[in-house]
Amino acid sequence: MSINLLFLDVLNAAINNREFDVKSPISLSEYVQLFNLAEKHKLLPLIFDKLYATYPYDKSNLNEVKSRVRFLFYRQIEKTECILSLYKDFEAENISPMIFKGIVCSYVYPKPDLRISSDEDILVSENDFEKCVKVLNHNGFTPDDTVNDCENHLVFRNSDLITIELHKKLFIRDESFYKSHNDLFGNVYDNGVFVNINFVDVRTFNYTENLLYLILHSLKHFTGRGVGIRQFCDIILFADKYETYIDWDKLYSGCVSLNAQYYAAAIFKIGKNYLGKDIEIFHSNKNWSKIETDETLLLDDVLSSGIYGKVSDSQTLSSVFSFSTLKNDNNGIMKKIFCSSKNLNEKYAYAKKYPILLPIAWVHRFFFLMTGKERQKVSVVIESMHIGKRRSKLFEIYKIKNNTP
Repeated sequence: MSINLLFLDVLNAAINNREFDVKSPISLSEYVQLFNLAEKHKLLPLIFDKLYATYPYDKSNLNEVKSRVRFLFYRQIEKTECILSLYKDFEAENISPMIFKGIVCSYVYPKPDLRISSDEDILVSENDFEKCVKVLNHNGFTPDDTVNDCENHLVFRNSDLITIELHKKLFIRDESFYKSHNDLFGNVYDNGVFVNINFVDVRTFNYTENLLYLILHSLKHFTGRGVGIRQFCDIILFADKYETYIDWDKLYSGCVSLNAQYYAAAIFKIGKNYLGKDIEIFHSNKNWSKIETDETLLLDDVLSSGIYGKVSDSQTLSSVFSFSTLKNDNNGIMKKIFCSSKNLNEKYAYAKKYPILLPIAWVHRFFFLMTGKERQKVSVVIESMHIGKRRSKLFEIYKIKNNTP
């Protein structure tokens, strides 16, 4: 059995809350590969929880991994307590933000604290945005100016390095490619529901909009650097838990409007064929049941991408080529390098402050991309082009197109 299929078997056991059935002996090197793959996909606690009992070798070999898992586990508990405390403070100030992803996804897993997240996301109306900022400030959260270069949201961190993303819109507002995405969620505040997390009723999107957002958010990553299997687990487990509350026809219409129906159908086939989750209402729906698609190509790409396509520099740089193809933009790599001053990060702060220095920043950026660290190898750039071309082919297979008018 390949290491990927073995990994999926362990993940299947984890998300279905059953013991992992070791069908054949697993070598020491295979255990190492499984833990490495789990780390790349930010699933280490989930995978370790199932593999530790089956480990037939000296368990002292696992002390370092065990320590890492323990840190991630307690760190996740801390994050959950923090966001719930913040939510209570928002309510005390008569603010009604919407919590999404993060803990909302965690609590569809059998063991929520084993599903780790890097940050917590909050959607708030324009009118309440500054009020939320004040609550965050009062709780020791300050803006992280090293990453706050997007009008879509602000990133806040506290002294414990817990990260909160405060959103005004769900998708990038100044990117025409995502305009139609935001339009689908125009009534999200009116349609919200409450979910109970650790005895706290938290406001979030309704079940259909939540699932649609998870699909489109994962698609955003897929068309960029890549998407990890954890996001597919979020989608499949959310659909499984709230299956009877979801308007599957409305979900279909939303996906069709953005050419995401084949991509979504492939995700649910992965859930059925590899992760033990057969969403009966989905597969029997008159619209969804008509879609025929090969999920194996998507699965191969996902397992090779890591959590957000950050496995390697080649994978990261490939997003420039693949996303530019999707947007019918043959100058994507050029725009990535020769971008406007507002799209430069803090490394090029001098060009932000003095736009006349922008050409110097372009040269600086070019040599960083082409010669910095691993990129000093020309093969990295060449490999990234091959990956980008391969992933562009996937866009054709799953009929993902440019959604701009």
